[in-house]
Amino acid sequence: MKFLTGGRKAPFTDRIASRFAFWIINGHAPPDQPALDQLERERRRHLQWLLVQLAIYFSFGGFLAMAAPDAVVFVAAVALLVAAPTLWRLGRDWRATPALFEGVDHEHELVQEVERACERSEHVARYRKRQRKLKRPLLRIEAVAMVAVPDLDEQHWRLGER
Repeated sequence: MKFLTGGRKAPFTDRIASRFAFWIINGHAPPDQPALDQLERERRRHLQWLLVQLAIYFSFGGFLAMAAPDAVVFVAAVALLVAAPTLWRLGRDWRATPALFEGVDHEHELVQEVERACERSEHVARYRKRQRKLKRPLLRIEAVAMVAVPDLDEQHWRLGER
């Protein structure tokens, strides 16, 4: 039943940002359009899974409410209490995740932070150069990962050195 409680997984946005950081440190190419489409499908699946969890909670609560009509208020309160963390994650991710894949070339402060990160890390500079060759805007999630990479202990993120 751990899947119903969400476990101890990192938030979806952190998982995607860490994937970009892993790609940057290990010299992978920036994602092209098919890879970005795959990430968008993954985002939609994540939101759908949260909706499925909520449906399970509320259908189970509805079943208990029908089985014990005298305790309908108690059952409804428990169902809402159990569903509250998932509702919170769904609301947060529904609002935040579409912005992950927006271009940030118009946000000069974030682009300046990325350029400073390029000066501090050769991996970021190499990734940024390859990203510019794709002639697509810098994504918000890419920018966040690029800014974070110089502060990471890159040895722990390299392939084969764990």
